[in-house]
Amino acid sequence: MTRTLNVLLLVSLFCGMAQAQTNLSATWPEAKSSGLERGQTSLTGRWQGQTPNGMSLTLDLVQKDETLTGTINREGETIPISNGKVSKNTFTFTATLDGAAETIEGTVENDDMKAWLTRQGPERTAVLKRVK
Repeated sequence: MTRTLNVLLLVSLFCGMAQAQTNLSATWPEAKSSGLERGQTSLTGRWQGQTPNGMSLTLDLVQKDETLTGTINREGETIPISNGKVSKNTFTFTATLDGAAETIEGTVENDDMKAWLTRQGPERTAVLKRVK
């Protein structure tokens, strides 16, 4: 009987310790989210690649929370972006290309980015890589 009681007390003690450990993230600030959700990659940095028709493209981006700012360099022309937004692994922004405001959408996964003009759709994707 005493042995059974001791085993039950030990099991209860271990269960209580496990429960206390699962609640640590609620009380320790450094255990909370860093702002990027699991699976989300920051877009901050330089990205280089080509458009589907072979035009060189460089994006210099800064992500702060869900806001995206930066520039596009297309064949030597630097163009500021505006209205940049990020949600999980997708983004959108506006830039004036060839005198017309264009919306660019895309996705990012680790060091790989795909971007396209909204009016053309993802069938005309530019593929870019993060410059390290």
